[in-house]
Amino acid sequence: MYSLAQVCLVEQGPDRPEIVGALVGVTLSISYILGPLLGGAISEWTWRGIFWIKLVTVTPGLCLLRCAI
Repeated sequence: MYSLAQVCLVEQGPDRPEIVGALVGVTLSISYILGPLLGGAISEWTWRGIFWIKLVTVTPGLCLLRCAI
């Protein structure tokens, strides 16, 4: 999946593939650091807190998806 995403980005992205590679690298480095930190912080919460975070992040996406369809 990761390789397919990179190929698609290079094919559909900017004319300079080095920019795409840099953006993918920055995204991965940030996610490797923030993923465990945020996961550890969220695991300390109750299920109600996790539900509210999910509700706040998913609702706008669902609204945009409904408008697009």
